[in-house]
Amino acid sequence: MNPHRFKNIFLLIALLSFFGILLFWLYMHSPIAAEQKEVVLSPATASFEQSAKKLKIIALGASLTEGVGASSPEKSFVGVLEHRLNITIQNKGVGGETTSDVLKRLDTEVLIEHPDIVIVVLGGNDYLRRVPKEEAFHNLESIIKRIQENGAHVILVTLSGGELGDRFKTDFALVAQKTGALLVPDALDAVFGNPEHMSKDGIHPNDSGYALIADKIAPTLQNLINTLTAK
Repeated sequence: MNPHRFKNIFLLIALLSFFGILLFWLYMHSPIAAEQKEVVLSPATASFEQSAKKLKIIALGASLTEGVGASSPEKSFVGVLEHRLNITIQNKGVGGETTSDVLKRLDTEVLIEHPDIVIVVLGGNDYLRRVPKEEAFHNLESIIKRIQENGAHVILVTLSGGELGDRFKTDFALVAQKTGALLVPDALDAVFGNPEHMSKDGIHPNDSGYALIADKIAPTLQNLINTLTAK
C-alpha cells in the first residue's frame, strides 16, 4: 500500500474517532441527556423511604398547627415538613383550643391512631385566655405523658417571641426535661412580632413565617425518623 495513502487513512480514522468522542461528550452534557437520566434509588435508600412513610406522625395543637394565615394547607408548617421530608403528617390542629381542650380530645383523635411521633405545639391560647401558667404546663405535661404511655415519641415546640417574649422558655424546657420529650426551642422567635412573616391578622404567621417554623422543626423530626427507621 502507498505509504501516503495509508497515512491519510489513519488520519481520517483518528479524526472520525475524535469527533465521535466529542459529539458523545456534548450529548451527555446536554439538557436532553440530563432529562433522560433516570434517578435510581439504591435498595437501602428505597427501603429507608418506605420505612419513613410507614411511620404515623401527628401534629397536635391549635391554630398554628392548623395553619391559619397560610395561603394553603401545603404552606402551613405541617405541609412544608411533609414536602421537605417526603412524609405524611396528620394535622390535628384545631384553632382556638387550649391545653385543656386538647386533653379532652386526646383519646378520641390522637391516641386512637397509635402514632409513632407526635409534634406538640400548644400554650398560646392558654396565655391569651389568661389560664394560670401552672395549670397550662400541668396540662401540657399530662398530654405528653399520655402520648408517651401510648408508645409514641413527642417533639415539643417552644412558643416564644413577640408578645410572649422569653417568659415561658424555661417552663417548656422543664416540661421537656421531666418527660424526655425532644425540645425545639426558639421555633417562633424570628416569626412573632416580625411583620414580614406575619399574616394580615397580626396573630398568625404567613407562608414565609410557617416556612421558618418548619426550618426549626425539620432537623429534630428528621433525626427522630432516622433513629426509628434504623431499628
